[in-house]
Amino acid sequence: MDSERGIRIEPPPPGQLYYRAFTPDRDLLDRDARMFHPWELSLSEQAGEISGRLLRINSVYTNGSTRAELEVTELKISSPLALRKALDAEAAAPAKSGQASRPPVMMVFAPATLKHGQLIKFLELVLPANKTIHVYLDEPMPPVTGKNP
Repeated sequence: MDSERGIRIEPPPPGQLYYRAFTPDRDLLDRDARMFHPWELSLSEQAGEISGRLLRINSVYTNGSTRAELEVTELKISSPLALRKALDAEAAAPAKSGQASRPPVMMVFAPATLKHGQLIKFLELVLPANKTIHVYLDEPMPPVTGKNP
């Protein structure tokens, strides 16, 4: 149910986004207030080609500190296949080290001029593994602060 009095909304068909992806939770924009850090993907279009930057953000607690510092790793993404490979490689790392894996959540920042079909085509290889996607149109990615490893 979408609400107590609402109608039942079926999950989207394979290869499509849930309709609520386009009404994202604005509270997620505050990195310091998040319970966890989803992937952040910023897309841009240049001469008909779409590329992006993928951010992995971790909260790091240092000795004696009561507040976490954000550790940001940026990966350049040139294609849908590059996105899939980057996420697959990142998913394998925690399994090897015994750490918990990252939740299957992604925040996508895209220009409103990007067509829906272009967005889906860029995300199609990662949709099966990333069940929750928040799409922010014409919303800038929060500024990158913290340390880069």
